[in-house]
Amino acid sequence: MARTSPILDQSGRPYVRASYAGGYEGGTSGRRLGTWGTSTSGQNALAFANLTTLRSRSREMVRNNPDASGALDTLVANLAGVGIFPRWNLEDADRKKELRQWWDDWGEYADYDGLTDIYGLFALAVRSMVEGGGCIIRMHYRAPSPDMPIPLQLQLLEGDHLDHTYSTINAKNGNEIRMGIEINRWAKPVAYWLFREHPGESYFSTRTYPDERVRVPARDIVHLFRPLRPGQRQGIPWPSSNILTQHDVNEFDDAEIMRKKGAAMFGGYLTRPPQDEDTPAPFGETVTDDPEGRDNIVALEPGTFPELPPGWGVEWSSPADVGGGYAAFTKRQDRRLSRGWGCLPYEKYTGDLEGVTSNFSAYAGRSSDTRSSRRCAGRSGESL
Repeated sequence: MARTSPILDQSGRPYVRASYAGGYEGGTSGRRLGTWGTSTSGQNALAFANLTTLRSRSREMVRNNPDASGALDTLVANLAGVGIFPRWNLEDADRKKELRQWWDDWGEYADYDGLTDIYGLFALAVRSMVEGGGCIIRMHYRAPSPDMPIPLQLQLLEGDHLDHTYSTINAKNGNEIRMGIEINRWAKPVAYWLFREHPGESYFSTRTYPDERVRVPARDIVHLFRPLRPGQRQGIPWPSSNILTQHDVNEFDDAEIMRKKGAAMFGGYLTRPPQDEDTPAPFGETVTDDPEGRDNIVALEPGTFPELPPGWGVEWSSPADVGGGYAAFTKRQDRRLSRGWGCLPYEKYTGDLEGVTSNFSAYAGRSSDTRSSRRCAGRSGESL
């Protein structure tokens, strides 16, 4: 009997049969999993290679896909809500009222750009974090004045201002710069290197060097993003796992719409005897739609009952329907997408309330979904 050669590992040593028999099927590379691409890259390496494209596709999807746009609006409303209302643990009611008034007054001019108030800033920061992966909040300290008794304003910047491709050594102090974040020897952020202008709007700038970076101390920066892995430096758009599916489902719906539009343009077809090939149609207004001037389209008016000459006939257009599986297929995809947006219930994602009754059990189920969304938001907020 011929002796089979042993299976060797990467060091040339024979595998012990017990070491691989009965192991994890997901770790094998046989016929079923041989084409499954994997990566051992860290989160920062993956962000370096994909972040720009993920941001662009996420924003394009929100701009042009009503499902994605509505999902983002709903998610921001669930996460930001009505904003943060501070509470002071004081027994002095007059002092608490005074502090509340200071908060309300500051909230009116807290926005550095003057577009909204403090509660609008909360919603805008959350929206930027979800859609683009992160938001930079820069604190600007002002001189006290009657119009600005609390000398602080907050400037919101999209994550694009922090160049994730910028990694080097700060020549002045020797600190390392990773993905635009300057860290000390203990890997603690000490400064952020930000573009003066948004990279996507640099052509609007009148500066000599629109891509110039500015070093901002970390104490003046709040980097808002959802960390998914230890040591992560940049945030990833939340719908990243949905991008391919959302794109394909949207194209599928567009293809069905265009197919139905094309089918609806044809009411039927006239059949004529071979000997009457050059005879004009016996009814209806003919429309010239041929480069050679032949009249090959007949337009009819509603309510007409034309009489056809002998030998002529009509074949009505009977386009194929979308099929009985269309609704089930799209609903299945919508359920997947609603999960990919992050603890967003299907009813909130689609607005489809079919099958939702008004009894207590249905209401309790929707309430639990809402609580689930808040728990997800809470975990994200606690980890930031």
